[in-house]
Amino acid sequence: MINDIKLTSAMRNSLLNHQQIKDLTATVEKRLATGKKVNDILDGPVEYFKAKGLYDKADSLLKRKDDIDQAISTLKATQHGIVAIETLVKQAKGLAEEAKTANGEQRTILQAQAQKLMEEITKIAEDSHHNGVNLLVEDNTTTPTLLDSDNPGGTPVRMEVDDRFVYLSNRSNVEIYTQNDDGTLTNVSTIAGNDVQDSWSDGNFLYVAYTTYPAGVATSNVSVYDVADDGTAVLVDQITPGPGETRRIYGDGDYIYQTGYSSGIYVYDVDGNGQLSLVDTDDQGGSYNDIFSDGNFLYVAAQAGGIHTYDIAEDGTLTHMSTNPGAADDETGIWGDGQYIYSVSRTGGIRSHSVDANGALTAIDTDKQAGDYSSVRGDDDYVYATTTNGIEVYEVNNDGTLNYLNNIPTTANAGYLHPYEDLIYVTDSTDGLTVYDSGKPIEFVVDFSDDTSLSIEGTDVRQEALGIPKSEINFLSYQTVDFTIEKLDRALNKLKTTAASYAADFALLQTRLELTEDLVNTHEEAGDKLTLADLEEESANRLALETREQLSLFSMTNSHQSIQNLIDILFGGR
Repeated sequence: MINDIKLTSAMRNSLLNHQQIKDLTATVEKRLATGKKVNDILDGPVEYFKAKGLYDKADSLLKRKDDIDQAISTLKATQHGIVAIETLVKQAKGLAEEAKTANGEQRTILQAQAQKLMEEITKIAEDSHHNGVNLLVEDNTTTPTLLDSDNPGGTPVRMEVDDRFVYLSNRSNVEIYTQNDDGTLTNVSTIAGNDVQDSWSDGNFLYVAYTTYPAGVATSNVSVYDVADDGTAVLVDQITPGPGETRRIYGDGDYIYQTGYSSGIYVYDVDGNGQLSLVDTDDQGGSYNDIFSDGNFLYVAAQAGGIHTYDIAEDGTLTHMSTNPGAADDETGIWGDGQYIYSVSRTGGIRSHSVDANGALTAIDTDKQAGDYSSVRGDDDYVYATTTNGIEVYEVNNDGTLNYLNNIPTTANAGYLHPYEDLIYVTDSTDGLTVYDSGKPIEFVVDFSDDTSLSIEGTDVRQEALGIPKSEINFLSYQTVDFTIEKLDRALNKLKTTAASYAADFALLQTRLELTEDLVNTHEEAGDKLTLADLEEESANRLALETREQLSLFSMTNSHQSIQNLIDILFGGR
C-alpha cells in the first residue's frame, strides 16, 4: 500500500539478522541461568524424554536406597539386641557353673539371679526395634488358623497331597478333595475300599494300600488308580503280594514301597501305565509303621524294633544296613529334611538323628511335650509332630538340636499331617480332615527393584522361644543345674545361628546400598549429558553474540545513513 512503511533490502536483512541475534542471546542467557541446554520439550524433544526417563529411574532408585538404608538400621538394632541377650545368657550360664560348687542356700540365691536375667531377655528383645519393625519378638509370627475341615465318616488314618488333590484314607474309602485357593476343601469323589490304610500319589497315578480278609485271613493289597482332572478315579492295576495287614505306602520317584503290620516291606516297580511288579521284600520282624527315603537310604520306623535302614540297589532290591534301637516303645513316624532324620515314638516324643555314610543313625536331641506322639513331617521352616494334644511345632538348629516353639491345638487327637506349600493338612479323629495355614513368620521385605527383593524373617528370641523361661532355670540340685546349662547352651546356639543369618542379610543390604548409590549416579550423569550446558562454551557464545549485535546495529545505522545521504543529494538543493 502507498502508506505502508517500506524497508530497503539492506535494511530488512540487517533487521532480520538483529532479531536472530536477540533470539540466540535469549537462548544462551537461559542456558547460563539454568545451567541446562535442554530445559523443556521445545529445547529438544528427543533429549528431553530420554533424560526424563533417566532422571525418573534415578528418583525411583533413591526411594529404594532410603528403604535399604532403613532396613540396615533395623538389622543394626536387631544385632544389638542379640548381642545384649547373648551376654545375659552367658551371665546366666556363669551363675549355673558357679552353682555346681555352691551349697543349697547359695544355689537358691544364684537361681534367683539367673531367673531375673531371663526376664530381662524378653524386655531387651521387645525393645530391639527400629522404624516400627521388630525381628526378635513373637509378634512377627502369625498364629496358625484352622481354615476348614470335613468329616465324611469312617476313621481318618492318613492323607496324601499332590498338585491337584488331597486324598483322605479313612478305612472305608479314599475321599478326594480339591485344593481351593482359600484353603477350603471340596469333596469331589470317593474311591470305595475295604480297610483302606494309606495312599500315595506320584502325580500320575494314585496308589492305595488296603487290607482284605478272605477266609478271615488278613491280606495286603495295593490298587493303582488313574485320577482325572475332575477327581474321578479309574482302576488300572491291583496286586496282592501276600498275607499281613497293610500299614503304609510310599514312593521315592523310582519305586513304590508298601509296609505292613506283620509283613515287613514290599518293593514294586511301576511302568508308564501304572502296572505294578513286585521286585523285593524284607521283614526284620514287628510292625513297619512308617517309611521315608532321603534319596540314599530307606528308613523304616518299626514297632518295638527301632528304625531300620535299607540300601536300595538300582534294580530295587533291598539290603538291610542297620537297626537303630530307637525309643523304648513303638517308633510311629519318620521323616527327613535332607540333613537330619526325625523320628517319633508314642511316649518318647521326637528325636533328631544324624546319618553317617552307611545310613546308620545317631541320636542328637529329643523333646517330649504332653500327649502321645504319632507322626512327624516338616517343611522348609519347621518340623511338626502330631500328638493326642494337637500339633507340636519345632525349629531345628544348624547342629540338629530342636527348639520347641508352640502347640497348635486340634479338636481331638491329631493323627497324621502333611505340610504343603503354606498349608498343613491334618487328620483329626473328630473333624476328619482339617487344614490350617502354616503360621509362618511375617516377612520383612526390602525391595531392590520391581523384580528383586530380600525377605527377612523374624525370629523370636525371648526367653520362652529360647527354651529358657524363668521356670526352666533350676539350680536346686546338681542334676538340674546340668540340665539348665544344656538349655542355656542351646539358647546360645540359636542366638549365634540367628545372628549369623542376620549378618548375611546385613552384608547383602550393604552391597545393595552401594550398588543403588552407583546406579543413581550413573542415571543422573547420563541424564546430565543430554541436558546440561557447557557453561564455558555458552559464555563464549554470549560474547560472540554481543559482538554480532554491535555489528548488526552498526550495519543498520550505516543503511540508515546511506539513505539519508541519498535524500540529501536528491533534495538538497530545495
